[in-house]
Amino acid sequence: MLWTADLPPDVYDLGFSDSGLTFSYAGQWRGAGGFGGVSFDGEPLWQLESVTETRYESDLLDDGDVLLVTQGTAPNTVGRVLRVDADSGDLVWSTEVDHYLSTYGLLDDRLVGFQQGEGLIGIDVSSGDVLWETGFDDERWNLGPSRPVRDIDRASSSAVFFEAVSGSKDGIIGVTADGRIVAEFEVPRQSTVVAVADDYVLVEHPSALSRYSLTGELQWSTPAIVVRAYEQIDGVALVTAADASSMIGVDTETGENLWTTKELSGHNFAESGDEAFFVLDIGESFHNAVAIDAVTGTRLWSNRVTGLGRHAPMVVGRWVIVGVAGSYSVPGRSVADPNQAGVFQAFHAESGEPAWSLGLNGGFETMAEHDGVIYVVSFPNRASS
Repeated sequence: MLWTADLPPDVYDLGFSDSGLTFSYAGQWRGAGGFGGVSFDGEPLWQLESVTETRYESDLLDDGDVLLVTQGTAPNTVGRVLRVDADSGDLVWSTEVDHYLSTYGLLDDRLVGFQQGEGLIGIDVSSGDVLWETGFDDERWNLGPSRPVRDIDRASSSAVFFEAVSGSKDGIIGVTADGRIVAEFEVPRQSTVVAVADDYVLVEHPSALSRYSLTGELQWSTPAIVVRAYEQIDGVALVTAADASSMIGVDTETGENLWTTKELSGHNFAESGDEAFFVLDIGESFHNAVAIDAVTGTRLWSNRVTGLGRHAPMVVGRWVIVGVAGSYSVPGRSVADPNQAGVFQAFHAESGEPAWSLGLNGGFETMAEHDGVIYVVSFPNRASS
């Protein structure tokens, strides 16, 4: 372990700038949250505190600045979008919007967002100016995503795609950077965007995975799939089957089931390597780290992991890093458990042989990797590397 540093309560996201780490925090007992920076040596750099919002979602821009989008708790919550210099913490601009953004995407130097309960909005990332707004009447779409939003890139080369709901239907909407709606089509209830490419959108329905063109044409649908884990290597998507005991490799061009790997617990967290998927397979009383060949679905190796937890494996060069124990699940993320010690274990990516193990003093919620160094936020709110 290289260093530890004290952080504010409830840190839920780590990022990186040229000078160090950035972190978002929700505030104790869901109070006012904020955003801050720590150097790569663990020295505090700056901290930006919010007085009204509980959460930030963040994106690192090409020039090193950070875009922050506040997340509220109700449709009538006022939203705010900020641009911050990640090295100094200086506020570049701040824009207030009438309703918080339930989700958003970045396209052509524009933020395209879905205002919960209101409609769509376009904001210039350079200046913070609101460029356009498009409202919906209640007969079309009146809410944003109906399920927790995955951390995915929602932008193709031409549009950003959102889930939308009304009283009687669910749909997918594609919006250009200048506010034109280029796709608007109905999908089964409780559908969720899984992936966006330059020529298609993958959508999960209850027990099915479907591919649509960017204009809404259904290209294929594969039944009996629940997307608990989703990764993609060279056109092969890894998903979990509805029977919760197998994982399936799906050809993203044709929808064909290429292979099935059985005898898994069904509660999986996955990460992609160059040629294999690495899965943390979670049973009731055990965890296994598993490597699955992306082409054939063959189980390349499997090794028992010490402890219990809820984090995907991390692929760092020749190693697969698994962080387990010391956390429990809540919707959308894991929460540190002070009564369990966190453990990190490294395995050789090719052979699965154990390489090393490192214990922490408490549980951990968040981990990220940068330039071969792993950064962890552990209980009680300490960043370690």
